[in-house]
Amino acid sequence: MKRILYILVVVGLVIFTIIMTINRYYIPIKCIYSSEEECVQSATKSNSPNLLKRVCQRISEDMCISLLGKLHLNSMDSLIPFISDERCHLSRSTFCAFSSVAYTSTGDYHNAHKFAVLGCDLNEGVSCAILAAVELDNNKRSEALKTSLKGCLLNSAAACAIAGTILIEQGNEEEGIQFINRCCQLGGEDCCN
Repeated sequence: MKRILYILVVVGLVIFTIIMTINRYYIPIKCIYSSEEECVQSATKSNSPNLLKRVCQRISEDMCISLLGKLHLNSMDSLIPFISDERCHLSRSTFCAFSSVAYTSTGDYHNAHKFAVLGCDLNEGVSCAILAAVELDNNKRSEALKTSLKGCLLNSAAACAIAGTILIEQGNEEEGIQFINRCCQLGGEDCCN
């Protein structure tokens, strides 16, 4: 009886080791034999944070950003921070924006604010726009104006829209319209009306 129990324990440990090895090193076959674009397409079908993280470690930073964008478009925002948070802390500003957007989408406003601050401090315009929106929600208009002006200078259409709206509300209509026009120039379709 002891011998059977011993064998079962050893077999269990071997199976556990095999599963952990597969989990640690597995990436989609497409990522090994195909282009980065095909790898990203394949990875977007996964809902495994560990697999997505491994894929992003294997492909270029631009393609990792593309993967995050596809996850966002597919409403898979809860997976984004597994990849973007760590890279944001490594001073990669675009990843801070992705973390902030993802946390906002999932209702985690504490982390959304935290990563918006990090991104804006790293001169990432979208992060500044998100931070300005959070500041507006907390009735911090002067801080929101300052943050949105910075974001607009960093070519964020959303930040320009926020700055323009605040300025118009403060009675600076001419200056506010300039920022709204800048928003339109940067591709903010809502600002073009």
